[in-house]
Amino acid sequence: MTTLKDRAGEIEVRIMKPPFDAVEPEFFDEYVDLGVRYTGRNACTRYITPESQTYAIFIIVKSGYDWGTYPRMHVEIFDKATKVRVLSRGFSKACAGTVSDEDQVFQVDSIYYAAVDGEARIGVKLAFIGMVPGK
Repeated sequence: MTTLKDRAGEIEVRIMKPPFDAVEPEFFDEYVDLGVRYTGRNACTRYITPESQTYAIFIIVKSGYDWGTYPRMHVEIFDKATKVRVLSRGFSKACAGTVSDEDQVFQVDSIYYAAVDGEARIGVKLAFIGMVPGK
């Protein structure tokens, strides 16, 4: 889990295991490299023990978050190797005013358009694939 904090409030980000509509969702365990202290403001690195399965990015905008004049927020996902943006999705706020009076949950479990095995596909599920030595 990563908690992003600034003057507007808190946003919590977790990686969820299927089923994504579970009443009590299950999340992947995350690990931090203890030898390197996190000092950045816009990014941090977490390590997840790979299990070959689909996943969803679970985003919670915590109650008390001040949206200011913004009606929505954008989530962007980049391919780490190529630095190419593979997803940019907007989510609208649920509160009528500027400050959320309850937690608001957003979920990303697929990419609208992606190339898979050289073919264009729509609605590509996010997935971890376990690495196999020698392949």
